Amino acid sequence: MPATTVHDSSVVLLGRALESLRGILAKAESHAQTAGANPDGYVEARLAPDMLPLSFQVQTVCNTAKKCLERLTGRTLQTWADDEKTLAQLQKRVDETLELVKSVKPEDVNGNEDGRIEINMGKAGAMDVSRVGMVYGYTIPNAFFHLSMTYAILRAQGVPLGKGDYLASFLMPNKLS
Repeated sequence: MPATTVHDSSVVLLGRALESLRGILAKAESHAQTAGANPDGYVEARLAPDMLPLSFQVQTVCNTAKKCLERLTGRTLQTWADDEKTLAQLQKRVDETLELVKSVKPEDVNGNEDGRIEINMGKAGAMDVSRVGMVYGYTIPNAFFHLSMTYAILRAQGVPLGKGDYLASFLMPNKLS
């Protein structure tokens, strides 16, 4: 079995997370339409009053993926305004991010994993980490946290999501390499 590369652990995995996010949002839209509800009602939904809304969760999955790609490739990629107000706009954001992910080839990132970068950790300040440390210690946990929050918010809103909706894109044949 070939060794797992940084591309596999970051680009491919983030692509699958975005595919999962895409499916979860599509199921939310379908559920709202079937129930005769406005799917945009989900955009500001949250699990707790002091929690950021669904829109932030989706934007953060996308931003985390994009920042990872920038840090691994050294390229500056497109910037988004984080101003989506509808479910359709959030879905478009996921699709655009997925296209960016698909544009990154193994040779764009493999071999760069030992380089050092600085990541801003908000109130905790900046941290100097290796690129591979950033993938495993920040990018993947952060992306999966916000993907899980998206799932949980929509589930709490009555969208009939199950574990299979979350895992389906991780179990399908690799579409990104």
